[in-house]
Amino acid sequence: MLIRHPHLARRAVTLSVPHPLTFLAYVATHPAQLARSAYMAFFQLPRVPERALAARRFALSRRLWRRWSPGFEPSASYWASLEGTLSRSMEGPLGYYRAMLRPLGPGAARIRHARGVTIPHDVLYLHGARDGCISPDARHGQARYFGAAFEERVLDAGHFLQLERPREVAALVDDWLGR
Repeated sequence: MLIRHPHLARRAVTLSVPHPLTFLAYVATHPAQLARSAYMAFFQLPRVPERALAARRFALSRRLWRRWSPGFEPSASYWASLEGTLSRSMEGPLGYYRAMLRPLGPGAARIRHARGVTIPHDVLYLHGARDGCISPDARHGQARYFGAAFEERVLDAGHFLQLERPREVAALVDDWLGR
């Protein structure tokens, strides 16, 4: 949104996913990140990911969460709520990943467009030090894509830092947006 529709925001906070060009460059040069990101390719398949993610009471989903946020275990009620939501709306979360690459031509055009854009917003970027989904190192160098105030913070958390450290994340967001 900040690249394609900058008029919709004045300030922003992003969590766990670096600027797309920084991320793509990191994936291209770090095989371990490519392996961590293999799920994105799997999610492109029709129908198979929906079934695989929901199978055996969302066993694959749970395994991914544990890998992405090591040491974080949501409560049973959280899992029940998440599973109920995913049962009714799996196409939404998968659609996010599918929209990155589909259709391929417009996806490539979005990447080309991003190369020429400096994001004019004040942006706070938060990432978990123990993120097993996207390496914290994948964020290095992204400041060059931002033209206003840009700040990065690495928290003692995994990928789902807003769930693992809700008070700390809320305080940082509140402070950043309140400036």
